[in-house]
Amino acid sequence: MLNLETLNLLLAITEGELIEDMIVAMLAAPHLSAFFRKFPALRRALDRDLPRWKLQLKQRIQEAMVPPALAQEFYRYQQCQLESNAQFYQNLNDTLELLRQLVSPFYEQARKLVDAADLPNHPPDDSFQTLFLQRWRISLTLQATMLHHQLLEQEREQLMAELQERLTLSGALEPVLAENDTAAGRLWDMSKGQLQRGDYQRLVEYGNFLQTQPELKKLASSWDAATRRKPFSSRMRSRSRTTLWCGCPPRCRKR
Repeated sequence: MLNLETLNLLLAITEGELIEDMIVAMLAAPHLSAFFRKFPALRRALDRDLPRWKLQLKQRIQEAMVPPALAQEFYRYQQCQLESNAQFYQNLNDTLELLRQLVSPFYEQARKLVDAADLPNHPPDDSFQTLFLQRWRISLTLQATMLHHQLLEQEREQLMAELQERLTLSGALEPVLAENDTAAGRLWDMSKGQLQRGDYQRLVEYGNFLQTQPELKKLASSWDAATRRKPFSSRMRSRSRTTLWCGCPPRCRKR
């Protein structure tokens, strides 16, 4: 089996540029642009997350398997590259038949090249083999690029769904907690967690409610700031004391 990473190397295709173009186009969507203008701190948090996205996309693309028909066509192309001029012409009809059976986009062009060369009336030379293989390589590169675009479109839809869900949560809570880049980054990271749909909806409702309650909003911000400053060990001791004096019978408190 042929994976896409190998095909990219052999055809000198750079998937990094394709990934970059896809992400730029996705983030340029009007509704996302409007959202990030409203919450610039979250955009900066997202920008810090982009390298991870790009790396994951690159890995998934490289691990994808090339369709059998394209892989078989590419293997035949490699064989033709290694053939002498005499071998190439001897196997040319078989090559054309294989392209026809595989429904290759290159088949019609290959047939026209052979007809135009008028091989029965002209002695074969290296120039035709070189031209044939050059055109074939271009066709294979286009097919591989189209495969990239298909895979990237699937990944774009998944990324957009993840992004929309995280933005729904982050956008609702950002006015409450994300008053600086550090808080916005923590909020963005928190939105990446494996929350259930009901959890998202509940957090969004809490955020909307807090925005209508100035005093509660101020209290929530103060609590978040205090939590960041307080050492973890102190928070654990505080939780232990709270549990001890939670209304248990006296004999429980003596323990």
